[in-house]
Amino acid sequence: SSSNRSEMSVDELKQLSALSSYLINKVNCSAAPNCSALNRYDCAKITNTCGACKSKGYLGDQFDSNSPCFLPIFITTNSECKHSSECAAPLVCANGTCMFPRKDCVNHCSDRGTCAYVDRDSGLSVSDCRINDEGCLAKCSCEEDFIGSQWCELKRKEQAMKRVMRTQVIGNALHLMTQEYPDQFAIPGWISTLVDATQVSDELTDSNMVGVLDATDSIVDMVSKVGVPSSVLFGLFSAVDSVASYLSQRPNDSRSDRVDSSVALNQTLATLSTLSNALSQ
Repeated sequence: SSSNRSEMSVDELKQLSALSSYLINKVNCSAAPNCSALNRYDCAKITNTCGACKSKGYLGDQFDSNSPCFLPIFITTNSECKHSSECAAPLVCANGTCMFPRKDCVNHCSDRGTCAYVDRDSGLSVSDCRINDEGCLAKCSCEEDFIGSQWCELKRKEQAMKRVMRTQVIGNALHLMTQEYPDQFAIPGWISTLVDATQVSDELTDSNMVGVLDATDSIVDMVSKVGVPSSVLFGLFSAVDSVASYLSQRPNDSRSDRVDSSVALNQTLATLSTLSNALSQ
């Protein structure tokens, strides 16, 4: 709580934030595949699951996944086939034609839900979604006790606990920003804490979203005034990207503290623009 923070030293608060971040982000990756061979980043966020494609230029599920990512070169679709072995990788044979494979939900929704396809912008259901189609997403529809977990990994009580912890870590970062002088040592620490706290987007809340965006705007403003190299800001893209991902998938409800979608979207876009402009200078 804010009262407890005021009683702690800066070093104690940093240690608490580091420990909390470790606990909420700890993932078992012992059985993950060779992620480099899949052109993916190493397992870090989801149990035994590789990270995103190493480049936006690759074709493949852009979420963490154990499916391969491919360079979109020399791939000819729509040729006739009887078996997938007749198609050039990564194509598969579907309805007698070589096509890109469908996007897949991470870990098959942990066997606690069904995988469905939705339009990226509207959220409406679509019948098909191939890895070369950026306009659609694979999304889990989880069993009741796991609703709210993006890939049906956590029960609601576990989700609630992690949301509380992430809220505390973000609150710690905001408090540290009022207690430390913004220099080349403090600012990277704040950014690192925000990045750790937002690592899993479906464990955020509306208040987290607003707090991270406000903190990002404040840090950008501080960097421009105190002479710290703007390159330190690059890590904030990860935090803002998590906020954008949360915004795109947050549950529809009527909570009194819910931020209007258009307001949240405009603030997110404005923060991204501010961050991009600062890095381009």
